[in-house]
Amino acid sequence: MASYAVAEQQELTLANGDRYEGEVIDGALEGFGRYTWADGKRYEGNFSAGKRQGFGSLTWANGDRYQGNFSGNQIEGRGVFLWANGDRYEGSFVASQRSGQGVMQWQGGQRYEGQFVAGMMSGQGEYQWPDGTSYTGMFVQDRHSGLGILIYPDASIFTGFFLEGRRHGMGVEQQKTGPLSLQSWREGVLQESQAIVSDPRCRAEDADGAWMVRADDCINGLAHGDGYAVTLTGEHLVTAGRWILGQRVAGERTGLPRPVPSLEHGAIPPNGSRSAEAPTDG
Repeated sequence: MASYAVAEQQELTLANGDRYEGEVIDGALEGFGRYTWADGKRYEGNFSAGKRQGFGSLTWANGDRYQGNFSGNQIEGRGVFLWANGDRYEGSFVASQRSGQGVMQWQGGQRYEGQFVAGMMSGQGEYQWPDGTSYTGMFVQDRHSGLGILIYPDASIFTGFFLEGRRHGMGVEQQKTGPLSLQSWREGVLQESQAIVSDPRCRAEDADGAWMVRADDCINGLAHGDGYAVTLTGEHLVTAGRWILGQRVAGERTGLPRPVPSLEHGAIPPNGSRSAEAPTDG
């Protein structure tokens, strides 16, 4: 007949000054317990085979605190990390770093909801500033990089390409009043801006509608040659294309993301929450 070990309540003091109070089976921490390190760090939760496993709460001596899932002593799975300075993260962790989907809120009022990789904002997400500015799109290592939408408090919108927190490449700007503008940026510096209007001397149309094309030439009122283009609605962009008598024969079409009508403004644990610096925009 099988025999089962029974957990015993014990209080242990280790040679290094650490203390444990909780369940022990055959000399190993097993079940629920409280572990206090000599430096003041404290863990209260479940153990398995001597390691933090399952749900628990870990508090650092400086006041930082994590509550959530553990696996093999690592912060792993869903949880909430609260920094002593007021910063807060709720979401997924892998190997004690923010990884996966989560929400980061800084005490200064900034907020990010989206994907993390190895503790950094990477992937699709939305970042909001306290003044009402918001960015929705791609992030790479804590900076908005790639295709995204930047919306300002005055309701002006820029939809296009970014690099390391700055507008870089082509995009469409929409002011509260006035026509759409096709813009070209380089590392946050505006290179060119022109109103998106129909040009009867250089037409091009396809399934996406009518385009404003800036090509090498126009023949019989049709776009012809190499250049760039944008639909009159500002919804599609070709940054490097080729047209033959109004028909695009080369060049990738990029669909620009559309802003939602009403935008809601709404792991690194041992090392801090990183700076809340917004991706700088030029």
